[in-house]
Amino acid sequence: MWLLVQALSLVGLLLVLDVGHIAASDGFAYDAHAYWLAQGYGSLENAPDAFVYGPPILLACRVLGQLPWPVFLELYSAAIAVGVWILAGPVTLFVVFTPQVASEITLANIHVFLALVAVFGLRWPALWSFALLTKVTPGVGVLWFAFRGEWRKLSVALGVTAAIAVPTMILAPSLWTDWIGVLTSGARQTDGGPLAVRLPLAVALVWIGARRDWPWLVPVASMLALPIVWSVHGLSMLLGVVWWARRPLNARQHQTIASQSA
Repeated sequence: MWLLVQALSLVGLLLVLDVGHIAASDGFAYDAHAYWLAQGYGSLENAPDAFVYGPPILLACRVLGQLPWPVFLELYSAAIAVGVWILAGPVTLFVVFTPQVASEITLANIHVFLALVAVFGLRWPALWSFALLTKVTPGVGVLWFAFRGEWRKLSVALGVTAAIAVPTMILAPSLWTDWIGVLTSGARQTDGGPLAVRLPLAVALVWIGARRDWPWLVPVASMLALPIVWSVHGLSMLLGVVWWARRPLNARQHQTIASQSA
């Protein structure tokens, strides 16, 4: 059984990397192209190549944007592919061609990375800075620490976010003014329903998860709190639930290995 699971996992990794390579070769990658250009906050959110993440992310993308577009896209697509594999493991074979995951790889957004944050941010709180400085509201998962009284982890998450943000506030305050203007413009799309309705529901899910020790609800809540829940690829964040669902299988594998080596 252990060998079968490992074989499925390896084949899944190779397959999803190949899918990522094919997607990069196509060169469509609507969202990744906006990250590569990183042209600032002058475009409307639904305009081609619009950039709507925080100034630290904008500046980081401008550095990475020095790479040739094909190289950037190949590396970015590979990163998404590895993220899918980390979350799905041996079931990667069965999720990679679902519309949710396939469209995420093709469009090259950051939903898979947000799913990784929603899973591993509970162990390494600093990861929440990525969610808070990109799509902002999926960072609702950080309330897990507050609801459980884990104040040190909460302070790490918020402190790292501040440590990244404050220097850019000092050095490039106009970028923050422009970004806040984009966030508060009132022209944002509302796919998936009004955020004012979804965000309280997301907070409630985090509270339930924290009180009942159901961490798998955190990626669900973060997805629900997306500024825009795209009809298809935003749902790729549910890969975070897949990771939690695999934990009993992983535990059984470790027990089998331990019994065989005893």
